[in-house]
Amino acid sequence: MDLEKISDEGWIAWTTVAVTVALVFAVLVSLANPQIAGALWPGLLYLFLLAYGYLGLCVCAGRVKAWVEDYLDAMVGKKDDKNLEKASERIEEMGRRIDHIEEMLVKVSE
Repeated sequence: MDLEKISDEGWIAWTTVAVTVALVFAVLVSLANPQIAGALWPGLLYLFLLAYGYLGLCVCAGRVKAWVEDYLDAMVGKKDDKNLEKASERIEEMGRRIDHIEEMLVKVSE
C-alpha cells in the first residue's frame, strides 16, 4: 500500500470508510428491528449507490488527472530535449564561425 497516495486522496478514503460504516450500521439496525428496515432501506439504497458512485468517479477522475499530468510532463520533457539539441547545434555553428573568423584574422595579420 502506498501511503503517499492515501495522504493525497485522504478525503476519498475517509469518506469511503464513513459510508461503509453507515451501511454496516444500517444493516445491523435493520436486522435488530425489521419495521425500521422497511422505512430505512428504500432511501438508503439510493443514497449509498450515489455515494459509492460519486467516490468511484472521484477516484477515476484522480487517476485520469495523474495520467494527463504525466503525459504533459513527458511532452514538455521531449520539447526541452529538442530545444537543447537545437541550441547545441547553434552553439557548434557559432563555434565554427568564430574559428573561421580567427583564421581570416590570422591571414590578414600575416
